[in-house]
Amino acid sequence: MYQIGEYIMYSNSGVCKVLDICTLPHSNNETDLCYMLQPAFDNKSKIYIPVSNDKVFMRRIYTKPEVKKFIESMAKLKPFWIDDKKERQIKFKETLKSHDTKNCMRILKGFYLEKQAKSADGKALSNSDNILFSFAEKQLFGEFAVALQIPIESMAKYIGTCLSEVN
Repeated sequence: MYQIGEYIMYSNSGVCKVLDICTLPHSNNETDLCYMLQPAFDNKSKIYIPVSNDKVFMRRIYTKPEVKKFIESMAKLKPFWIDDKKERQIKFKETLKSHDTKNCMRILKGFYLEKQAKSADGKALSNSDNILFSFAEKQLFGEFAVALQIPIESMAKYIGTCLSEVN
């Protein structure tokens, strides 16, 4: 069971803080013990999820040392890219839903490299690729930012700096 004040990854909402553990009434006069979650980057939203719900993805966020190891490993990670746009959209969405951090990092690396290549040719990523890229970046950078206690807006630069120190 997660504790009040703890940060967790919750489904596709990303990093959330456990604000409370409370009971909510059901329509059949029963109650559920629920987590009240607040997305880390949206102070106005609240999510209520039964503690016993095992149908949605939830896990503790990585620790600072774990995140630093992930970042150090990025330089050696093989980028993940699929040339066929439809297949790429399907496979990337599927992979991101699995919440596998290494594969998310591989997808982001693939997007960064593709974005650089297209930019060199005076082109840009498609709208659907940009949406998927932003989602992947928000998920990964959100967790890393909270674990490292730095602003999410600084994550790309922070990772770039770390990678240049490794090389």
